[in-house]
Amino acid sequence: HVVADDSVDIFEGIVLRTSDGSAQHRFVDRDDIKDFYDGGVLLSIPADGVAGLHLPSNDPASAPTAPPEHMHDRLRRAWGLISGE
Repeated sequence: HVVADDSVDIFEGIVLRTSDGSAQHRFVDRDDIKDFYDGGVLLSIPADGVAGLHLPSNDPASAPTAPPEHMHDRLRRAWGLISGE
C-alpha cells in the first residue's frame, strides 16, 4: 500500500507485509526507501531492520515503542489503508 497525503500531494511511505511467518504489516517511511522498480521496492535499511519498523496504528502514541510524533499521521493513514477505516 502506498501512503500519501493526497490533499497536499505528498508521498509518505509504504505499508508492507513481512514474510517472516508473522505476516505483520509494517510502515516504511519515505526516508527508508531507496528506489522503486516494477514489482518491487528497494529499501535503504537492512533486511533485519524491517522487524524494527513501526506498525500501522490508529493510535500510534500508545504503541509500546511510540514512534516520533512527526510519523503519527502517516501511521494513522497506513492503518486506514489496511483496516478499511
